[in-house]
Amino acid sequence: MPAFQIILALLFCIPANAQWIGTPPAHVSRVVSLAPSLTEIIFALHADDALVGVTRFDTYPPEVLTLPRVGGFADLDMERIHQAKPGAIVTVSNAMPTRQLEALAARGIPTLILPASTMQDLWDAIDVLGKLFNKKSAGVLREKLQGQYGKLKGSCGHRAQQAAPLPERRVMLVVSSKPWVVVGSDNFLHEAMAWMGLKNAIKSPIAYPMVDEETVKAADPDLWIDLSHEGLGKGGSRTAPTKVQKKTRMIRPRNIDPWVRLGPRFPEALQELAQDLECIK
Repeated sequence: MPAFQIILALLFCIPANAQWIGTPPAHVSRVVSLAPSLTEIIFALHADDALVGVTRFDTYPPEVLTLPRVGGFADLDMERIHQAKPGAIVTVSNAMPTRQLEALAARGIPTLILPASTMQDLWDAIDVLGKLFNKKSAGVLREKLQGQYGKLKGSCGHRAQQAAPLPERRVMLVVSSKPWVVVGSDNFLHEAMAWMGLKNAIKSPIAYPMVDEETVKAADPDLWIDLSHEGLGKGGSRTAPTKVQKKTRMIRPRNIDPWVRLGPRFPEALQELAQDLECIK
């Protein structure tokens, strides 16, 4: 990266595992978001007046429904993005083909790619976008969400006042049933479960491993959290194996999006889970 790009990147204090494709702008007044989680952060920072385009998957907050759509992850509308005349694009790692982002950079539209694998990535994204849009409220938002998340530490695990420690509750988070795709160890969902005192029943270094039904049965979870888009047993999807259903508490969050998008609503979604499990009042 040329020296002047490095200096501009440092001005935004981007994390080491974030990157710009193209020349970082000195100021951004128009932006296209290609990640619903980042769109939610931009709204939470009250910087949505800069948004001139989002993906067709953006559904929250309701105000986002009035914004121009620029396609999806597999069918990005390059011309529509160019016509929106953004000063920059923001997205998350592995969301878009690099060649398309490089093509946009060649047309003078740089892209900021932010990681979205850990809780630290969420705090960093808030700070970076706050600096990008010159929003001092970023620190307030980050502290609020960190406060919500901090109160959940160990909330569903052992209690100091217990006469004898109870075994850890084993949880399986299911992203899809056809095929079976579950939450492994290299992502923010695994991290959040451990933070709350729950143990991931799936041992895999892969973030979202595809597994067979025997693996699902052998995992022997105490809790099953259904994060599939269609819902287990609906729309042609499979139901949980009978062996699992007989001894496992099945949980379907009221809203799936905050669970699969690392954004401002995720700590609140965890609070709702803790309340459902009677870990907190």
